[in-house]
Amino acid sequence: MKKIIFAMKLAMISLNMLGLILNPLTYIMPNQALAQEEVPQYVPGELIVKIKEDKSLEDIQGLNAKYKIIAQERVFKGLPDHKEELKKLRKDLAQLGAEHEKWYWQTDKESREYKGYLAKIEKEKEALKKQIKTQEELLAKQEAEEGQFPEGQRPPRLDSIYLLKTEGRDIDIEIMAQKYSQNPNVEYAEPNYIAKVEAYPETLPNDFFLDPEQKGSWSNVIWGSYEDLWGIKRVQADKAWPLSQGQGVVVAVIDTGAVYTHPDLKKNIWLNLKEIPLNNKDDDGNGYVDDLVGWDFINSSYTSPQQDNDPMDGLGHGTHVAGTIAAEGNNAIGVIGVAPKAKIMVVKGGDDKGYGTVATFTNAVKYAVDNGARVLNNSWGFKQSSVQAVTDVFNHAYNKGCVLVASAGNKNTNVDSQTPANLSIVMAVAASDQSDGKCSFSNYGDKVSVSAPGREILSTFHQPCMVEGIVDGKGFCGLAGTSMASPHVAGAVALILAQNPNLSNEQVRKFIQDSADDIGAAGKDVYFGYGRLNAYKAVKAATPENKIEISSPLNSAFIKSNIDVLGIVIMQDLQKYDLYYSPSDKPQNTTLLNSSTRQVQQGLLGAWDTARGSDGKYTLVLKALNQAG
Repeated sequence: MKKIIFAMKLAMISLNMLGLILNPLTYIMPNQALAQEEVPQYVPGELIVKIKEDKSLEDIQGLNAKYKIIAQERVFKGLPDHKEELKKLRKDLAQLGAEHEKWYWQTDKESREYKGYLAKIEKEKEALKKQIKTQEELLAKQEAEEGQFPEGQRPPRLDSIYLLKTEGRDIDIEIMAQKYSQNPNVEYAEPNYIAKVEAYPETLPNDFFLDPEQKGSWSNVIWGSYEDLWGIKRVQADKAWPLSQGQGVVVAVIDTGAVYTHPDLKKNIWLNLKEIPLNNKDDDGNGYVDDLVGWDFINSSYTSPQQDNDPMDGLGHGTHVAGTIAAEGNNAIGVIGVAPKAKIMVVKGGDDKGYGTVATFTNAVKYAVDNGARVLNNSWGFKQSSVQAVTDVFNHAYNKGCVLVASAGNKNTNVDSQTPANLSIVMAVAASDQSDGKCSFSNYGDKVSVSAPGREILSTFHQPCMVEGIVDGKGFCGLAGTSMASPHVAGAVALILAQNPNLSNEQVRKFIQDSADDIGAAGKDVYFGYGRLNAYKAVKAATPENKIEISSPLNSAFIKSNIDVLGIVIMQDLQKYDLYYSPSDKPQNTTLLNSSTRQVQQGLLGAWDTARGSDGKYTLVLKALNQAG
């Protein structure tokens, strides 16, 4: 069994690195450049060439001279040639034996000197024999894998593919590729094509109401004069997504329930994995039987002790709120939430007409807190300035570290009269319109923390609707209210906590408030609080300036076969990161495992096939570079 000792992990940061990222496979340019027609299809002055089997670069030196090739390097670094290595090792073993035989006749075999020499030779022979055995096993494995290919076919050789660079950059690469392809020593030649990165979030997601045709521009087919998802754009959520998408954060939607089977929501619904489905038992001991996605406190409260584990939404309000927070992104349908990878815990405190009681809503809050929700969105309110049970349960939630977000209310009056929005521990969210003005219905007052888009907000819905001009029949609808503003903030909170989970609720609140775009009167005012939400600025401010680390495998771990290397790469203006390994006793002999331009938030950095190396002690190195300025 192969055992590789993972000795240590290094994380290095190099600052002020200039230029674009260029590697032999893809050439990644800024989004603005990619959207322009002038972008070339390939890298000027570079050609990819594959040499035929049993041929070498020497066989094309005439062409290389003609085209003034100044550099030639393998595209795939560090590929082992087991046959060559085996030949070399066997030669070394034979030579070691020949030297021994030659020296043997000149030395008394009974002498101490000879016995010491013999012991040394035998040790070296054993080491060589082990290396030979390893190479034989690797060669046998390689040949076995080749045998799995259809008869007459072989797996492609990668060690004969080269990147050639010309002295000048203005040469016609397409003609050059034709000339090389015609050479009998060349299997193929082609330009070093530029790959336009289409994967979200490098480009706008392809959701139907965002950018369905992937033109890099926001859709406005519904509202006409402004973007269909204008609220998402206004808070700059799209700019925040490369930093964070809400992974690992549970947001409780305490509302009229949610259509948890909605095609734009179902993948982001929180699941209670401690519960065994439909066995009519309280497996996790939390007091609720088969609570797989949340709980319905309306139906279970009316006919106690009836249990209702189905928090389905019959009104659409909670479904709409859930979509603004965490509708799935880049799935070619519908909308996208502010935090498209957060999880929604569905907790039904309001009935299908939108009404709930102190008992239903306070129990909903407590359930959310006790079952792991970190963010609580409350797009509801009592028209009393003080409801003590509500105050108590929100204090419970706050003391547990939850971030509390609530709608300011829609009566165009002081938020002081709206509970829970008037609580000091809650972020009260007012509604702003497409011109960053106050929505006429929005409550106001000193208790307002921030504002967020709240008019003509398109999101998921429980049925076809005709509200504010939309008739779509596909489970999406446009609504208005501070109920629609609040989930923008709850989604932004999820982005922040996913990026920096150790923040306290007050620290999160401060990042939200301090980063808001100041609209209205200068400074904090009664209509917009500290300003209109800017999710990108908030996430960027909350992001650790540089966090580079490998979290798995652990130091001194014994490794065999393939492993995933996990960790974090968070850096302002990241240019790229490289993950590579080297023998601990030969740190200069590096092998690249992966190179990427993407920030990684506690995820996969790269894969490592340790079977390609010999037994020994190795060092993993993670290096990140950023751009100047």
